Amino acid sequence: MKRILNLIEIRFLLSYFVLIIAHHVLPDIVGQLALLISLAIFFRSRHNYFWLALFTLMFSSAAGFFSSSVKSLYIGAVPFFVVFYITLIAKYILTIKKFRIFYAGPFLLILLLMILLRLFTGFSLNGFLKSNMAFLMIGILPFFLKKFTDIIMFFKLIFVGVFIVFAGQLFHISTGINFAGYLFGVTYDPLGRIVVDPEGFIRPLEGITVSLLGLFGSVFLYSVNRKELYYKVVIIISLVAIWFTATRGWILASAIIIVPFLFQIKLRNLINTGLVVLMLFLLISKVNIIENQVTKVLERVQTLEYTLEGDLTAGGTVSRATSRHEPVWNKFLERPIMGWGYSTEFGNIGDPHVGNQNLLLQIGVFGYILFMALIFSLVKNMFSLGRRIKALSFTTTILIFFIMGIFMIHSTSRQMFGLGGDFTSQFSIALVFALANFVYYNRYEMIVRIKKQDDTVIYT
Repeated sequence: MKRILNLIEIRFLLSYFVLIIAHHVLPDIVGQLALLISLAIFFRSRHNYFWLALFTLMFSSAAGFFSSSVKSLYIGAVPFFVVFYITLIAKYILTIKKFRIFYAGPFLLILLLMILLRLFTGFSLNGFLKSNMAFLMIGILPFFLKKFTDIIMFFKLIFVGVFIVFAGQLFHISTGINFAGYLFGVTYDPLGRIVVDPEGFIRPLEGITVSLLGLFGSVFLYSVNRKELYYKVVIIISLVAIWFTATRGWILASAIIIVPFLFQIKLRNLINTGLVVLMLFLLISKVNIIENQVTKVLERVQTLEYTLEGDLTAGGTVSRATSRHEPVWNKFLERPIMGWGYSTEFGNIGDPHVGNQNLLLQIGVFGYILFMALIFSLVKNMFSLGRRIKALSFTTTILIFFIMGIFMIHSTSRQMFGLGGDFTSQFSIALVFALANFVYYNRYEMIVRIKKQDDTVIYT
């Protein structure tokens, strides 16, 4: 078993590194051909988990690879993620069989609203592909991860990505440049994205979504097999990686996601885990430049105290509550019921750094209620299932807390819910719905696995 799983992880790493070489080193035509071949293999493959994990790692720009700061992902003049969405949906349509999702009601209503807004507030094929196809993942991803073995293998490969992200962060903090930039001679971000915080320390954001999914996946699989030490290791590395970014919304989200784990783990194991985290921090902090990073991160986290006391600016360090909030909110008040849709006004005023206000600006109160109904559908069904079947209560609680964590990011850091958004945001939301859907319709398989502490999988 272990040997076979290791071979799959090796294949995963080899595929990732081949695409890195093709994209960053070889001529553009070769790199684009490699991307097309990878999509063709995904289209024909039965192992969806492998390619979904690989593309997630690529789109998250772990260690700076495949990021716009080094070299953007394009096939000709078309962004790679658009071609990926088309491939994903085409595979779904051509291979779909009878399939159910428990949140079909709010999902279909939001989809209808998106189409209406496109028709009445500005239609463009490019915009349709970027926004509507991204949202469709919430409805179709359960089809691609419909076996528990697929879910296990997906997370096992994401865990490989967690270590890549963490190693890339250590390199970035130590040298001042991400690993991809160092290898390929790029020392700046042409799009001006913040890579060095004004306070004077580096915030290695590349791959942060992989760290979040690694934390979620390790806690989720721990609910099935609490004897697996590897899951605890991934939890620790994921938490440290998220903290290194000094992104307060994501740190709060990680704290929310870890709550069910802390309540389930035995006190002795909790103390041991805490000591390991402390030792890891102390060991890493012995390097002077990383010691400075840890100090700055802690200082930044401490500003959350101001927020808890009612100061939404966190001691003047957050502009979302003032300069970013006001123009978006004032524009929303001009058309509060249906919002501004895909209009030029939304394009000019919209700001994804204020997630709730931006969502209201685009789809109004009516659309916002539909998104809350989508979230409530997951929370309600998982809570109800956990109450009825005690063996599933830990697992369902993890799913509820993860969607709460995503909403925390949406409310404090960047927009996650909405029409459009980047791949990693939409995929994170789609993934929790896919797992909730599996647990909802395959509760008896989950009960058997939890009782047997069985997370084994045979690769075929």
